[in-house]
Amino acid sequence: MKPVAPPGAAALAPQGPGEAAALRRRFAGGHAFVLLVLFAPPLTLCASLLVSLDVVFFVGRWWLSPLLLLPLALIFPLLTVVRPRPTGLILASVLTPCVVFILVGAHYASHTEVAVTTLRSRDCFALDDKKELARAHQVAEQIYRGCAEAVLGTASVAGSRFLAVAGCPGYREAAEQYGRQFDYLESLEACGQPAQ
Repeated sequence: MKPVAPPGAAALAPQGPGEAAALRRRFAGGHAFVLLVLFAPPLTLCASLLVSLDVVFFVGRWWLSPLLLLPLALIFPLLTVVRPRPTGLILASVLTPCVVFILVGAHYASHTEVAVTTLRSRDCFALDDKKELARAHQVAEQIYRGCAEAVLGTASVAGSRFLAVAGCPGYREAAEQYGRQFDYLESLEACGQPAQ
């Protein structure tokens, strides 16, 4: 007794080489779409780390460089057009981005947790970045006070809040040593300033 094919099974089977190639192309398009739907949201969240001033200062951006390789995952659907049985490629196209996201996420989670914990600590010397930031703040404050006193004479330094420390003498020399910290402090100061 011959096995009976389910109804409609004959309609699903490719009838010739041209139809098989068209089916593989459609499958590759669907595969690429599924990959985009799966990995676009975490890629967008990782891209938001690039603009977070705090994350960039305390953790850095270089660990996000593997994310630049993720668009290469779209090559896997193209390879399914060429290979007749792409089961290994399909698995690799899902696992490769997953491994990249896991590694990048674990790095940023651990480093940001350390930064948050040490920033909440009252000890200014618990983290090297925090120590350098505190020192840069002290240097900038000394430069600012000296500049404000020179410009306003013996008048109140508190009245000089519209004076920018970047224009003060000695700032450029200090910025050679504390440029990264000064940039971060300036960005924090800009966040707290009302729009003029």
